[in-house]
Amino acid sequence: MDEILLLAAVALLAVVQSVFGVGLLLFGTPLLLMAGYSYLELLYVLLPASATLSTLQLVFDHSVRPREVGGYALWVVPAILVGTVTSLLYLTGLDIRIPVAVLLAVTGVLRLSRWTRQRLQTACVAAGRPALSLIALAHGLTNMGGGLLAVYAGALSDQKREVHRTVAVVYLLFAGSQLVALYVLHGPPTPDPRLLMSTVGVAVPYLLLGRRVFQAMSDRRYQAAFSAFMLCCAGVLTWQAAQ
Repeated sequence: MDEILLLAAVALLAVVQSVFGVGLLLFGTPLLLMAGYSYLELLYVLLPASATLSTLQLVFDHSVRPREVGGYALWVVPAILVGTVTSLLYLTGLDIRIPVAVLLAVTGVLRLSRWTRQRLQTACVAAGRPALSLIALAHGLTNMGGGLLAVYAGALSDQKREVHRTVAVVYLLFAGSQLVALYVLHGPPTPDPRLLMSTVGVAVPYLLLGRRVFQAMSDRRYQAAFSAFMLCCAGVLTWQAAQ
């Protein structure tokens, strides 16, 4: 994948993540693997871009209290570090596209009904923060926990800002923790135009399009779009796994 195609892919996925909170890692990981990137190379490219975009979302779209971030970090950071270190040293990225696709498809269908969506919300509230530890561990091992995080956050609330804020906070903790592990184990990145393009390239589509689309949606339309997004994710991941 040359620089122009990489930038186009990152820009498109940045718009998706601007609206739904996930996208760059969920879709970018299998996409770059298919394009010939090693797992280590794609981490150097995608993680800074994802962290940058989540930071922009929290700065421009949400107010987050340090105590809230600390509460999430307590459950997320240890698990994501364990998963990331294990992946980098021993597994080099597990492929869980099919299991994630099945979960996304089932959840997307269940969310179409208000009654079943309320049951999902009850289940996620009962699972609580420990569920985030399992999601973080899966993300550290595979770089594809964004779909699981979307399921969790989307079931917790009917308000788009709450869903979006939860995903942005946790996703930033994911990316930040992974970057720490990556740089400790393999060193900081060498100068690479792909890294600069992907990191800077997320800001423009977020500011010009993604943020506006998110703000224009009502809570009701966002919930419907979020369910459709899950179904689309399931289809794309299944297609990628079959290649």
